[in-house]
Amino acid sequence: MGEIFNDGYCEGCGAELPFCTRCEQPVFVCPVCKKNHHTVRSIRSHRWIFAFIGQVFRDWPDTFKEFQPSDKEELRAWLLCKSGHRVVIGAPLERNKSGFLQFKPNDLKVFAGQMRGQYWWPVELPNGTVAIVSPKSMSFDNLDAEEFKFVVDRVLDVIQQCTGIVPSIK
Repeated sequence: MGEIFNDGYCEGCGAELPFCTRCEQPVFVCPVCKKNHHTVRSIRSHRWIFAFIGQVFRDWPDTFKEFQPSDKEELRAWLLCKSGHRVVIGAPLERNKSGFLQFKPNDLKVFAGQMRGQYWWPVELPNGTVAIVSPKSMSFDNLDAEEFKFVVDRVLDVIQQCTGIVPSIK
């Protein structure tokens, strides 16, 4: 994993790194020491996606029946899960003959232990079982620049599919 991009300054020599005026992303090679910051995540990009999700929350359509977020944090968590950046909590659950989910005695302990204070949703799997999922973190420690871009692109795709909202700058 790359070093953390430090608010527009080179981690090698401390020189200010210019930003591209077209895409507002950092230039990846320091003009002073020539250090390559290509795998480094931008704090600016990180803040941008969270701000954009806040804007999407304010504009979230009431007509979207699948999900209505109560706040921007819940929306962020749902978007991450929907885009595939999620973890399965416990073992997938099977349905009984009546179509209800079957819980084993230990399942509830596992769910309760792992879901404290987290958002979670049931997701139907292709084999007919249901998994309980929770979003993975987007922190600098958990995603390098390439992984972050991949996750953000998928989140933006989900936003566009659900709402038609497209960012003006990405």
